[in-house]
Amino acid sequence: MSFLMGRYNFSFAKTSRLRCIQDAGHLVKDLWPTGLPKVSKDPSSMDEIPTRDRVPEDEKAMVKWAYVRKLLESKDPSRRHALVYVDQEEGHNGLEQVAVRLQGFVSSCDISPLGNWKLTDASAPKAVQFLVLTAPADVTDVMHAQNRGLGRIRELIYRALQSGKTGMEVKDEIYLQSRVFTKVRAGSSIKSILQPRDDPSGEARALEKRWIVEHRVITGVQSEDGKILPASHRVIRKGDFVDVLVVPEIASYSSDCGREFQVHFTIKRVIRLKGRENLIESISYEMVHNNAHLPSPRHCELYTFRFLNTLIASIYSIMIPNRTVVSNKATSEVLASEVNKAEQAVGGGTPGKNETGHVVDS
Repeated sequence: MSFLMGRYNFSFAKTSRLRCIQDAGHLVKDLWPTGLPKVSKDPSSMDEIPTRDRVPEDEKAMVKWAYVRKLLESKDPSRRHALVYVDQEEGHNGLEQVAVRLQGFVSSCDISPLGNWKLTDASAPKAVQFLVLTAPADVTDVMHAQNRGLGRIRELIYRALQSGKTGMEVKDEIYLQSRVFTKVRAGSSIKSILQPRDDPSGEARALEKRWIVEHRVITGVQSEDGKILPASHRVIRKGDFVDVLVVPEIASYSSDCGREFQVHFTIKRVIRLKGRENLIESISYEMVHNNAHLPSPRHCELYTFRFLNTLIASIYSIMIPNRTVVSNKATSEVLASEVNKAEQAVGGGTPGKNETGHVVDS
């Protein structure tokens, strides 16, 4: 165990710690449309969240919030720094790393213990577990807000390390990754976490004198009554709406220009808030019946149908791999059927029409 507390101990017991991004005076988790689920134990107002658990919005506050600490005990020359809180939580024996929670729809992922490893010694250094978060076109502003928060963290790290890189990336998706293997070095005491079911062929065990798997992504599901239950990584699928806990990892490497740094956001925990098969019913009901924040019933109805169509299209495009455009009668009938269900929920009227008539891969 490293001297950094929190490096490997993220558990379901700490789920209620919001560790959130704030943007333009709002919690980003509250920017998602009504009807999308949240972690049930999350605080309901910003006043309930300690300052240390919120990513600040300006540079001066960022400097007072976290700093880059050199890891003198690290055996890995490519991982010699970490971002830790200035205001440490009481009860810890060591320094606690900064962690942030994100939400979004799973566009693609492989968070199995061996990730995308190609089962060869040569491919071990580049093997990663990865997860890509995205959102329907109507709510990409939420992804932009989350990316701005992550960008502020990158900027803080790059400035501290006197790197010329910029941290801001305003994109419609968020790419997260974690290294599968850690190189075994002299004096290292790390142990493998692999179970026989994780490596039935024994290929990874054969590498343990050179490369070892020392962590796994914690996964779980939120039940209908709000409880978060441990579950296999296989429950996380394309199209699911998830809550992800990440930690900024500072990688360093040699180049012609000297020592360079790269910040990755590594995946520590993924909670499925709603499976793709249950999202449509949940949103079509909740968005229609909780519309107080929208200016008019008609606007609410149109917004609901537009978002619902976009969401359905997004989920179907995620579920249909290697296709750029899908335009067929079966898919159109599915979309029309779901919009009709939403139309019936508001008691009649003309359902909204999909603007493109197509399901487009995101």
